[in-house]
Amino acid sequence: MSNLSNITLYTLKGCPHCAAIKLALAKYGINYNEVSWNDAEGEKIIKKLKLVKVPALSYDKDGKEELLREAQDIVNWARNQKNFG
Repeated sequence: MSNLSNITLYTLKGCPHCAAIKLALAKYGINYNEVSWNDAEGEKIIKKLKLVKVPALSYDKDGKEELLREAQDIVNWARNQKNFG
């Protein structure tokens, strides 16, 4: 089984897709750090990753950073963590 760490969700205040992803992550018991586009520091991080929309989710898998850029991909990933975690 893979080792996951450093899970980060990139969000924007008032974003309905971001709110839905937060609910999905909670449903599957996944803890994460949140970086908001609304914060100056968060905006810098999001721009550095070249994200043009949120939500997005990054995590380390076996020492390699993975980035999911689509809401449905994040939900599918979260569901799989519950099944395999």
